[in-house]
Amino acid sequence: MNCPYLPILPYESQFLIDNCDMTIESDVFNKINEINEIIVKNNLQNILIKNVLNDYEGNKIDLTSLSIESLSIQDVEKQNVDIIIPPHLKSLIINSCKASIDISKCHLKKIIISNYQGKVMDIYDDKLEVFQNNSNEEVTWYHNNTLLKKNEIYVDTNKITSFKTGYIYYFININNNNNYNNNNNASKTIIFKCNDKEIKINEVYEFSFENKHLYCSLGNIQELDFGEYTFDSFNVTSGKIKYLKVKCNSIILTNVECDNLVTDDVCKRFNLINCTINTLTCGIIKKEEEKLKLVGEEAIKKARNIEKYLLEMNHLFERKLKIDQIRIKKLLKMRDTIVCQISRKFYDNNIKSLTNDIKIRRHQNKHINVILNNLIKELRNPNGKYLISIVNDTNSLQQICSICENIGNYVIDKIAKGTSQHLLTKNVLNYCQSSPNERLCLESFMKIQLIDLSHDLPASGNQLCTSLGFCSKSW
Repeated sequence: MNCPYLPILPYESQFLIDNCDMTIESDVFNKINEINEIIVKNNLQNILIKNVLNDYEGNKIDLTSLSIESLSIQDVEKQNVDIIIPPHLKSLIINSCKASIDISKCHLKKIIISNYQGKVMDIYDDKLEVFQNNSNEEVTWYHNNTLLKKNEIYVDTNKITSFKTGYIYYFININNNNNYNNNNNASKTIIFKCNDKEIKINEVYEFSFENKHLYCSLGNIQELDFGEYTFDSFNVTSGKIKYLKVKCNSIILTNVECDNLVTDDVCKRFNLINCTINTLTCGIIKKEEEKLKLVGEEAIKKARNIEKYLLEMNHLFERKLKIDQIRIKKLLKMRDTIVCQISRKFYDNNIKSLTNDIKIRRHQNKHINVILNNLIKELRNPNGKYLISIVNDTNSLQQICSICENIGNYVIDKIAKGTSQHLLTKNVLNYCQSSPNERLCLESFMKIQLIDLSHDLPASGNQLCTSLGFCSKSW
């Protein structure tokens, strides 16, 4: 089982449009000042603009007066309309918008774009931390307030934690001339900054970077030296590279031709699919059998990490639930003000939206709990393909038997005292840390878990390990 990293929390999804303090539709745009008074008075920060249909009569939606940090725009069908964004905005999420959005006065921290069909947007990266573009429209890229050359994008990993694109040709730095002919196969140039080093990558067709995971599709490259940056995973889907140096223990190359591939790290996971590699240099190459011997230990550690994650996720759900309940109470208190100054429909829509959000989050939380609990159960009770042989050349039979007996006695004692499986696993992890051979201790426990001890406990650790074949002459 491959669990390189835990899933993101359910409230950190790509489009957080349901996590808003107030929803504004086109029928109340003429009361934007009254809405802003309510926003300021009640310290509302997350606003959703939605359902601007073709029958909307205006040609401009000026939101500059809104005192908010986060704005989501969804389902805007009206094309000939300009939406002007508040200058102090920090986060902008766009999902299905045909209108043009003006962010020229904004230096955003977070921009997520999906299905945007308006005019070209100017992206300033001096404060940018998260950028995602799943739209077919172009954007222009400014680094330190300077427009980059045509087809260049600057990714500063010291600031940007997430940079994702569907296809890299969406990024075209042009000055609105009509001579440019869209070419889906046109390559771009990524200036990738890691620490103090700038790496210029020409002929880039696809590029995504998030939390030290890099995914890209390249053309003809002379040299790529990533030796000063440690990736958690490095995935190239195509390219011809003369020299590639990577510091990463998980490298996946598909349809890649490389004259010289160098990695300074331990090659724990090295997948080459339809590749031609003339020279491969690794710091240490982990043999497959050595990798398999660590699976048992890794499975228990992953289960423990998922347990911590699940606990954090449920705590976050409870906090979010309390926040939503407070928001509903605020709106209930403001009912007369909102109904009088804006409209009854506006008030009802916001109450309905928040109530809906709570139902959706309950469903999401329940669904993810089921998935993760099943995963934890599988990691704790792995079948044969996750198990490893405890036999190796560096440990004597007597030593292996002794370690198995010790952990066996410990498990029998805990089960006899009524310790739950969840708590038992945690106790075993702590116990094995103090063992003279932590790996063998964990491997023994993994094997013991294959036996149902809930009804018939062995008399001793020796009896338990003998039944497993750990303390017999034949073994």
